[in-house]
Amino acid sequence: EVKAALGLVDVVTSRAVAPLGKLAGWSLPLVKPGGHMLAMKGASVYDELARDRVEIRKAGGGTATIFTVGNDLPEPTTVIDIPKKR
Repeated sequence: EVKAALGLVDVVTSRAVAPLGKLAGWSLPLVKPGGHMLAMKGASVYDELARDRVEIRKAGGGTATIFTVGNDLPEPTTVIDIPKKR
């Protein structure tokens, strides 16, 4: 429904929705090539990325970048940026 209404978009964001592989399968088809899927994840993001790398690639994801924002806060946020390759 979203894809039909909006077409492909530059960025899709999410927070605490599902495991990374499943989330990529839902999100990356909505992203135009060269766009990005940004997901706020917990510290387990490194394990999820290792486990779900194949699913992410199948959904069209490229090489992920993981970074932390809010380092001066009591609970910083870990974000994964997955570019859409195709």
